[in-house]
Amino acid sequence: MQTNELIDWPTLCVFGDSIAVGSDDSEAGGWVARLRLDLNARGKISVYNLGVDGDRSEQLLRRLAGEAAARNASVIVIAIGANDLGWHGTEGTDGALFRERYDGILSEAERFTPRILVLGLPGVDEGNESHGVRNEQVIDFNGAIEELAREHGAEFLSLYGLLSPTDFVDGLHPNAPGHAKLAPLIGRELERLGWDE
Repeated sequence: MQTNELIDWPTLCVFGDSIAVGSDDSEAGGWVARLRLDLNARGKISVYNLGVDGDRSEQLLRRLAGEAAARNASVIVIAIGANDLGWHGTEGTDGALFRERYDGILSEAERFTPRILVLGLPGVDEGNESHGVRNEQVIDFNGAIEELAREHGAEFLSLYGLLSPTDFVDGLHPNAPGHAKLAPLIGRELERLGWDE
């Protein structure tokens, strides 16, 4: 896949699902939008929110290479897996298949940059029954995500346990205060990773 040679400045590509999209943050548009404001204030960097509502690991694996190439990705953030849990009564992705797809996602990302930040899944508010997800599932998926990140030499950032029940819209998707908690943590990790090199 040929990269866009016209882009010669740092580009941060965030790949994910509806949590990355940030549509439930009515104040600032999500943690990626909040991060964009912060990073743009520091210098020339393009921040691309490549989150897609409803995406699972399967969809991201299919689209990552083309979208990363079009933007000449120099830093990649992977924030996928919530839909693979199978919430709202949908069937989740089998654990072995999820690992296989996530492994493929990281292999694709490595083709573009060694600076890859992998985000673990935030926990859920089990008191809200609308989503049907249990934190036990989240912990299992996070274990697989962290292990694969290590195997690929990517940075892993755990988000589990960071959000309280009042930080969710529906027990699964963060609201504005939830996104406000996530943005600086992810920003600090990107700073350490060298987003501007």
